Amino acid sequence: MKSNASKPDAATFCKGLVAHSTRLERYIASKLPNRFRSAMSPCDVLQEVYSAAFRSASTFSSNEPGDLDRWLTTIVNNTLTNMIAKATCLKRGGSDRVAFRVEDIDTSLTNLYVALVSPLESPSRSCSAKESAQAIRIALGSLSDDYRRVAWAYEIQGEPIAEIAAREGRTKNAIRGILVRARKQMRARLGVAAMYFSDSGSQDEES
Repeated sequence: MKSNASKPDAATFCKGLVAHSTRLERYIASKLPNRFRSAMSPCDVLQEVYSAAFRSASTFSSNEPGDLDRWLTTIVNNTLTNMIAKATCLKRGGSDRVAFRVEDIDTSLTNLYVALVSPLESPSRSCSAKESAQAIRIALGSLSDDYRRVAWAYEIQGEPIAEIAAREGRTKNAIRGILVRARKQMRARLGVAAMYFSDSGSQDEES
């Protein structure tokens, strides 16, 4: 039986997600069947993986260097299975639907990064556009389910507050309050995630 298992703190956990982000996206791309690529992209799946990872973070403990990699891979496989099942249900006329797709979603993610971190700076001054988009995905993943739905719909998909409020069964003021709190939480998370991207990016290029 393994002993001396340790649970990573928030900063270490975020650093681990950053370090594995490129590998996970490539792994998802290799596993995603072609017939479902019109319904979801590897980035869509990765967003759900981040959310699942944060929801399950309290259950993760590490004994060996490869534990986080194996744990995240299991989450990827489970998430991909669930999303494919939902996409299949949609094709058969089920009520579940796959999230709305934005043609250039990374641009929306990068714009949100700039708005949250430094409205006056280009993201290239601190990290690349791809890295800033990935940092936002991690920050979104750290939100509760309802906050993430609202933030994604408004900040990324550009949906009007009135439409979001109707779908969520909340008042427009309640949605505005969620957006304010979600931005505050994401801004705090971005300070942790973004600091690790330069190193992880160079490591991914070398591997």
